[in-house]
Amino acid sequence: MHMDQYAVIMYVFFWVVRIRGPEWLFNVHVQPGFYEGEGRKLLHRYRMRMFIPFAVDIPLAIAILL
Repeated sequence: MHMDQYAVIMYVFFWVVRIRGPEWLFNVHVQPGFYEGEGRKLLHRYRMRMFIPFAVDIPLAIAILL
């Protein structure tokens, strides 16, 4: 198996595992309506923290390449 095929299989696997429905957050069953209240803020803050490395790495990569 080539490395590209392995990467595609892993990508598909992780997307299938992520698709669980609106009752789940990080493998924890949550109550209905969770994403309309506190869950929305929690998920938004998590996603913003996930982008912090890109906010640092992209300007550094541009500076290095220039």
